[in-house]
Amino acid sequence: MTAKTILASALAAALGASSTAIADNLTVNQGDSQTISADVTYDAVVVNGNLTVAPNVTLNCTSLTVANDISGTATLTVGDGATVSISGSSKTKIGVGKGRAEVYLGTGATLDAHSGNLFFCYGYESTPASGARMTEALLVAGPNSTIYTGVDFFFGWGSNSNGYYPSGTSKSDIKAEIRLDKGAKLSTQRIRIRSAVSEKILFNGGQLVQRSSTYNNAYIYMDWDSKNTNLHLEGTNGCPIQMYLPTRGSLSALTTFGSSSCNIIMSGDGGFVKTGAGVFPLADMTSSWDGSVPNIRFLFTGDFVIRDGGFSVANATPKGPTFLAVSNYASRPVDLVVENGASFDLAGCDIGLNSITASGTGFVTNSAAGTATATIGARNDGRGSTLSRIFPGIAFVKQGGAALTLCGSEIDSLDIRGGTLVVKDRATMGYPLYRFKFDRSGMDDNSSINNTMRVREIAYLSNGQDMTRPYSKAHYDMSGTSWITNPERLFDGNLDTVYEDYRMHKAIDDSDRDKVQISLEYTGCKVFDEYRLAPFYSSEFQWQLNPTAWRVFGGFSPAGGDLLDQVTGYSVVEVGGWTSTNFVLSCPVSPSLHVGTLSLANGSKVEATGAQVTCDTFSGSATGVQLDLTRGAALPLTANQSVSEITVDLTKDLATVAVLNPEASGTLNVTGDRRSVKGDLLLAGSCPNASRLSSWTVSLNGTRLDNGLCFEGGAVRLLPLATMLVVR
Repeated sequence: MTAKTILASALAAALGASSTAIADNLTVNQGDSQTISADVTYDAVVVNGNLTVAPNVTLNCTSLTVANDISGTATLTVGDGATVSISGSSKTKIGVGKGRAEVYLGTGATLDAHSGNLFFCYGYESTPASGARMTEALLVAGPNSTIYTGVDFFFGWGSNSNGYYPSGTSKSDIKAEIRLDKGAKLSTQRIRIRSAVSEKILFNGGQLVQRSSTYNNAYIYMDWDSKNTNLHLEGTNGCPIQMYLPTRGSLSALTTFGSSSCNIIMSGDGGFVKTGAGVFPLADMTSSWDGSVPNIRFLFTGDFVIRDGGFSVANATPKGPTFLAVSNYASRPVDLVVENGASFDLAGCDIGLNSITASGTGFVTNSAAGTATATIGARNDGRGSTLSRIFPGIAFVKQGGAALTLCGSEIDSLDIRGGTLVVKDRATMGYPLYRFKFDRSGMDDNSSINNTMRVREIAYLSNGQDMTRPYSKAHYDMSGTSWITNPERLFDGNLDTVYEDYRMHKAIDDSDRDKVQISLEYTGCKVFDEYRLAPFYSSEFQWQLNPTAWRVFGGFSPAGGDLLDQVTGYSVVEVGGWTSTNFVLSCPVSPSLHVGTLSLANGSKVEATGAQVTCDTFSGSATGVQLDLTRGAALPLTANQSVSEITVDLTKDLATVAVLNPEASGTLNVTGDRRSVKGDLLLAGSCPNASRLSSWTVSLNGTRLDNGLCFEGGAVRLLPLATMLVVR
C-alpha cells in the first residue's frame, strides 16, 4: 500500500463514517488485509489480498480489480447494507490472469458497475505461459443483495477475441461460479459467455433480472469464441432457476449460440420460473452455429413455469423433423406450466413434454403455418395434462398412463396411445376469470344529481360454499373523469368495508359507465354455480346507491366472455347483510370439441362430461375402449372401436354414441339414485354385435344387478326391467 493510500485511509477513519475521504488509488497487496469503515472515494481499487467494506458503508471508485494475476486468493467482502460503486465504464474485473478471486455480498449489499460491463473470471489478456493455471472466480450474493451492470455481465474478457486460456483446460471443470441467495438479483442487459471453460450460476432463492435494452440478440449469448463451453444454471435447496424478463427492444431470443459445442444446462431440484412480460423464442435458430437443434438441456426436477409474457420454441424451424428444446434430450421431458395469460408458442416445431398445465388464462398455441405436434406423457409418472382452451394448428399425441383433459375447441388431430382422454364442457371445467359489470343503479332515475354506486360485498359460490378467495389478480379500470375507491373491498369477505364507484353518472350513455366493472382471475379454472350480494345501507335514501342492473361473465380476459347471468330492475329489500336469495350462474352450452383425426389405442379410456365430440376421421382401430359418459355427452365412435366398459350417470341427460360395438364380455356401471334410473341407459345410432350385450355384467352404484342388456329402438336397455326401475 502506498503512503498516500495509507494516509487517505487514516483520514477516512478519523473523519468517521459520515464523512468522505478522497484518494487516488487503493491497492491491497497479496497477504495484506484492510477494512473500510467510512464512506470513501478512490480512483483505481486493486484487491490482491483481503478487503472488507464495513456494513452500511459506501466505497466509490472509478475501477475495481479483484485478484490481478496472483498466486493465491484475493477476497472482497461487502458488509450488510454496504455498497461498492464503480463509475468507470467497463472497469470492473474479477479474476485477471492466474489466481482466484472471491467476492461476498452481505444482506442487502450492492455491487454496482453503473454504465459499464462487469467481467467475471476475466482470464488472460494474452497467451499464457505453458502450464499456467486457469483463472478462477467465486461471487456470492447474500440475501436481498444486488449485482448491477449497465451493459453486459461477461464470463471472460469482452475483448478476448483469441480465447486466451491455458492449453489443456477442460470445459468440465467449474472455474467461475455465482450464487444468488434468497432475494438476490443479478441485473444486466445480457449474460455473455466469452471464455472456453464451464460457468455456473446457482439459484438459491435469487434471480436473473434483465434490464431494458435495445439489443436485438439473446439475453444469454454464447459468443463465437466460447467454443466447448458449458453454462450451468442450477436451482439449489428446492429453489427454481428464476429469470425476470420484461418487454425490451427487439430481443431475438432467450439464448443464442455463436459457436459449436456450447451447452446451456439447466438442472437442480426447483424447476424453472420465468416472470416479466417479455415474449420471445427460447432459442435463436438464425444465429446458431450450424442451424440445427440448439444445445439447451433441461435436466431439472420441477416445472418449467411461464408465469408472465411468453416463449415460443424458436424463431426459425430447425432442420430436423423434431425439435426438443423443451425436453432434456429425451432424458427427462419437462412439465410445462403456463399461467396468468402467458403463452407458449410451438412456432411450427414438434416438441416433447411430460405434461402441460394451462388450465387458467395461460395457453399453448402455434403461430406457424401447418400443424405442430406436441407429444406428452413420455415419463408415464401419473402427471396429467390440462388445457382449458385449445387453438388450431396443434396435434396432440398422448402416451403414458396419465390423463389429458380438454375443454371444447378445435384440434387438428388427437392420438390417444395410452391413459385417459377427459373431455369436459365449460359448465364442468369452469372459467379462470369472472367479470362483474354494473349497468345501472337506483340513482339513474334521479335527474338532479350525478350518481355514486356502492356495494358492500360480492361472493362467488360453489355448492353453497363461498369460494371467492384466494384469487390471483383483480382487474379494474381506475381511469375516468370520476374515481373509484378500494376496488378489492368488493371481494374481501368483509361486510364492514364498502366498494365505492363515482363514475356511474346520471347519463346512461356516459363513457365512464362502461368502466364500472371488476374481474377476478384465478390460477386455474373455477366452477361457480351461484353468487350473492351484500348491498350498501346507511339510510333509507341511500338504498338508491345500490346497483339495479348488472351482468356476470366468465371467460379468459377482462373483456368479453360468456354471459352467465343478467339482472335488470333489481330492488334491494334486505337490510344490513347478504341478499336473502342467491343468484344463479348459468353456463351457456359449450361448443363441441371437434377433432380432425381421432385415434384411440386399444384399452384406452374416454371420460366425457357434457361435451359433444365430433371428428372428421378415425385413424386405425381400437378394442377394449372404456367410456365414462355423463351430462349428455356424445362421442362419434364407429364400428372399428369396440367397447369393453361403460359408466353412465343417468341422473343427468342421456349420453350418446354414434356407434356402439360391444365386446363379447363387458361391464356397464350405472350411477345415481335408483329411483331416477330410466329404461334407456345409453343412446346409440347403431349397435353392431348387439347380442353380445346379454353377457355383460351390470351394476348400480357398485351393486351387481341380475338384469341383462339389450339394444332396442336406438337405446341400450336393461332386460328384463326390474320393478325397482322407473320406465319412461
